[in-house]
Amino acid sequence: MPSTYTEPEKKMISIKKKTSRKEQRRLAAEKLTTSNQIKLSLYMQACWKDQIQVTLDKIREFLEEECDFDVGKTCLNDVMHGLGYTFRKKSGTPLIEERVDLIILREKYLVLKEKFEKAGIEPYFGFFDETWIFEGMVSE
Repeated sequence: MPSTYTEPEKKMISIKKKTSRKEQRRLAAEKLTTSNQIKLSLYMQACWKDQIQVTLDKIREFLEEECDFDVGKTCLNDVMHGLGYTFRKKSGTPLIEERVDLIILREKYLVLKEKFEKAGIEPYFGFFDETWIFEGMVSE
């Protein structure tokens, strides 16, 4: 039986549009239901609050146990990016330290400032803030 298509029409049919990475990730994220997306979001927030390091393996375990969603690492990575999550290597030392000596000095400063304001004096206070803990806290 002869073909009913001409040569250019055959080429048009056989060409598939290659989807972009962004589109692939969006489509991968659609595999996860809305209720499971909410569960995942709450899990991520709980990990952040409890300062638990999040890895793809931990997320994968959570999704398998709680959501019956079993996928490989590559697909899960696409799902996470499709949902708007990104993975970055930690740079610097994200450490926030509460310094008691600075709290006491700040308290003394506020008491002294209030005392002068009540007396009608507007003193000029000059100070330097050198409380950086690590190099990443300073803009270059």
